Amino acid sequence: MVIPTTPATPLHDAHQAGFLLENTSEFTKPALNVNQMIDNLKSHGMVFNDEEEAKSVLHTINYYRLSAYWFPYKIESGGGNYRFIENLDFSTILRLHEFDQALRHKVMHGVEIIEIALRRALASELSLREGAFAHQKSELYLNTALWDKHIVRLKKDFDDSKEEFANHFRVKYSKLTLPPIWVSLEMSSFGVLSHFYSNVKDSQTRSAITQTFGLDQGVLISFLHHLTSVRNLCAHHARLWNRKFVIKPKLPRRIPISYRDKFNFSSVGSRQLFNTLVIMDFVISNLQPNFHFLIECEEIISKFPEINTVYLGKI
Repeated sequence: MVIPTTPATPLHDAHQAGFLLENTSEFTKPALNVNQMIDNLKSHGMVFNDEEEAKSVLHTINYYRLSAYWFPYKIESGGGNYRFIENLDFSTILRLHEFDQALRHKVMHGVEIIEIALRRALASELSLREGAFAHQKSELYLNTALWDKHIVRLKKDFDDSKEEFANHFRVKYSKLTLPPIWVSLEMSSFGVLSHFYSNVKDSQTRSAITQTFGLDQGVLISFLHHLTSVRNLCAHHARLWNRKFVIKPKLPRRIPISYRDKFNFSSVGSRQLFNTLVIMDFVISNLQPNFHFLIECEEIISKFPEINTVYLGKI
């Protein structure tokens, strides 16, 4: 099989990229130093009980990053003018940021468990049924264009990998286009794994993979697609609190009532994080019964009693 290559994108020098500065005159807000940032927040009503701590924080955390945490506490008055709710303290914003960080670490741990299990299930079921190089057989996949895109990505990930096992296969099996599926998938991203699963043609193979996670095929496909977005946010240290996901998961119906009762079916809540945590807990309970994922998430929430769980979609 011939693996197509993607041509490199030429680099542009500063003169070639000068067009990027066109129309920047529309943006008139100046850059602020730390003292000016604090003065600006004060002018909108934010309270600072410890300005030295605030200065230290703003020297290490981007002002714009923190703005996502104080956004819900703004009272707009039109024309871009606003004030914060009464007695909003900067320390409250820091607590929100700290809470979000702690929850994000726990979520990333849960995603790791699911991702590793998905790698194993895909590699095991496909190789046992279709051989060690099942990932290179286009006839096994529903969308050959998507398969081609992912096989190119697998080839690049293999060629770029510095892992010892990748070096071993490159040296010992130099004529192989790609190593066996259980090696190739070990180097793939969560997004590629998710799409590889949804692209498997044989329903019995998909069903066998699905049983590992305790969900229906359609629900698992939706959940993995959603979880790819969640994982990427965690990997880039992005905010989970008060986030409304564009890609939301289907809610499983064939699931114990103890889980269904926790779901938020509202138009806003269904796009927030708590439904994700509930589904993750159910899936993880099938993979690692002794890891009580949701309980540990709720323990984190309980340590921050000032956090409004409405912004998580928790009912």
